[in-house]
Amino acid sequence: GDHFYRTRDYRAAINAYSSCLELDARNPQALSNRAVCALRLRLWADVITDASAAYDIFKRKKKEGNDDEEWEQELGKRARCLLRRGIAHTRLGMLEQAVADLDAAHKVLPDNEALKDDLEELRAAIAAHPYTKLKEEADKSFKQGDLDGALALYDAAIAADPGCFQALSNRAACHLRKEDYKSCTDDCTGALHLLDTTGAYKTKLALRLLVRRGTARCWLGDFFTGRDDFKRALMLDSQNKALRDDVEMLVT
Repeated sequence: GDHFYRTRDYRAAINAYSSCLELDARNPQALSNRAVCALRLRLWADVITDASAAYDIFKRKKKEGNDDEEWEQELGKRARCLLRRGIAHTRLGMLEQAVADLDAAHKVLPDNEALKDDLEELRAAIAAHPYTKLKEEADKSFKQGDLDGALALYDAAIAADPGCFQALSNRAACHLRKEDYKSCTDDCTGALHLLDTTGAYKTKLALRLLVRRGTARCWLGDFFTGRDDFKRALMLDSQNKALRDDVEMLVT
């Protein structure tokens, strides 16, 4: 995997790291390195999944038995996972999560001035971005039941940041509530594409979108593709009884 990464063959590197993880599913370095490859390929959902898994394993390591230099390297591994996840969250328009990731990285390495500066810059950029206020107002309108107002605000938020997964996902929910099933399907598909251009959808971030699109497709009379969406959602949450019941109902 490392060889393929150095030669910029990121797909081959992902395959190699995946083979490594088949032998040891809890190898944090392989997960972290695969997250970097996914970052290069703009597979944001995969970055979040792998970086999160790697960080959860890295953070369990204790300082005992490590000298100061070794421990600094271990902390650096944690911080890099958080930074990679923060980049993916930023690209998806999940700005609060991005700030939380950068803030957590700074707490891991509090003496790193570059991290501190990056955090302040990100906070300032988010506060200044028109998308932020528009999405907040849209979410508030949606919760209050003002669907038309929410739609107009989500439209404006997406116009301000066309790559915003979260606003597209929430607008899809609006369309579903308004029984505009075609628009709901279109927004779900667009948001899913932002998550993963390959169509693999291996992260739970895709779960609600698949359920919403499956529901909309069924209302449009497209039961076969609707069922497929529910089945793919069930693969992401196999213990979800309500989802399982829906899939079985569509099969029978």
